[in-house]
Amino acid sequence: METHLTSAVLSLIEPMPFIYFVYVTFACWVGFVVYWVMSSIDVKETAEMQSPLQRVIVLGFMVVGFVLLGYVHLPAPLSNRILAPGYLVGILAIISSACGLALCIWARRTLGRNWSAQVTFKKGHELITAGPYAYVRHPIYTGFGLLFLGSALVVGTIGGFLGLLVIMIGFIYKYKAEERLMLTHFPEQYPGYKAKVKALIPYVF
Repeated sequence: METHLTSAVLSLIEPMPFIYFVYVTFACWVGFVVYWVMSSIDVKETAEMQSPLQRVIVLGFMVVGFVLLGYVHLPAPLSNRILAPGYLVGILAIISSACGLALCIWARRTLGRNWSAQVTFKKGHELITAGPYAYVRHPIYTGFGLLFLGSALVVGTIGGFLGLLVIMIGFIYKYKAEERLMLTHFPEQYPGYKAKVKALIPYVF
């Protein structure tokens, strides 16, 4: 009886298969996409937009990053694993993905109708410095980076982490274009905000 009870308890606390961690991180991406599509309907009209070349450059970074993360037939050494599937890695991936999703949604809700997928200035645009914007200037990009980090952890390859780096370089390029726009339209407010609040990582960068 005692042996059966011990086996039952051990089965409850036994780490779940690693594939379940993959499913959870993927579910966070699904949640991100669904919320983004639903929330993109009611936004302000565009007054000014980035050039087509800038949009192509940003899209290029995104495509390369996702290919490095998700393409299963990358040549060596990109396909070489640097992280073995394990319980700790899976837990860290879920934490990173869930925090990234929560931050993206929080930032998107705080932006409200000022949001845009592209580098744009809206009619009646407001400078938002509340919510997550009190801690970083571009919390959506931070959240996206955390989502991507969670995926890179479960993939565990050199290509996956290189993809994360490419994505973040793309976001740095994009936010610099956004900030040039903000400095043009908020010449008195934005410099002080930029000097006080870091771009992506609170108090660090």
